[in-house]
Amino acid sequence: MAVRKVTLMDDRGNPAFQAYTNLFVVSSKPYIMKDNSRRRELYYLSMFGPKGSGTSLNAIFAALVNSSSIRDVYIEDIGYVALAHKSGRLPDFTPSWSCDFAEFGTNRAIHAVVESKQLSLCDPQQALNGKAKKGSDNGKAKLKQQASKSEEMSDVIAQSLEKHPLFFLMVPSGEVNHRLHLAYLDKRCPFPLLDEWSEFIWERAQRKPEIEQLEVWSSTDNPMIAEAYLCYPNIEKMIKDISEYIRSDSRQEVAA
Repeated sequence: MAVRKVTLMDDRGNPAFQAYTNLFVVSSKPYIMKDNSRRRELYYLSMFGPKGSGTSLNAIFAALVNSSSIRDVYIEDIGYVALAHKSGRLPDFTPSWSCDFAEFGTNRAIHAVVESKQLSLCDPQQALNGKAKKGSDNGKAKLKQQASKSEEMSDVIAQSLEKHPLFFLMVPSGEVNHRLHLAYLDKRCPFPLLDEWSEFIWERAQRKPEIEQLEVWSSTDNPMIAEAYLCYPNIEKMIKDISEYIRSDSRQEVAA
């Protein structure tokens, strides 16, 4: 598949900056944003340009994270997009977004990845404790300062995840979706979740529904991300359903 263009429009609707994308994740359809415009929710964007294109890549990222307005960023064959948290249907929660840059190839082309590590990492402490990188819009400095240096989550992080349990699940090729889903949920649950519950929890979340499959597009046949989901678990109800599942399973064992 050919790569697609990413374009930042100016106030008159003309192309101002352009780059190419080889991988992105968006909602399956457009939604009403908080400014009442209609766009696809953007969850992940891998883009690149030739040597010297850093200004264009930075401009597109700056437009996406602009807090005062939703700028017109257009992905070829998809339409206008906005970062997921700007959607009117999602909670009033503003995660930090980063844009990590790297050079590649003999011609020193530039690659950039736009993502919210707070939403997309299994271990949120890796995001909160990670070093700030060029292009980070705010980095949640206060949370970084209070995050524990050990492998245990601090109270601040735990409270944050309990208040905003929503997360973005990316499933790499060869990985099992329900197992990764359990790993994310385990950080948001007040007690450890057993691996043997993963299929039940996944199927339960699909029925409620607390999982929404997103659209993944890649220019290659073997993409880094095979599947992606928006997950908005109801932790309290999930705990009740797990308790009932355990009781039901115990009754079946006794009957057998």
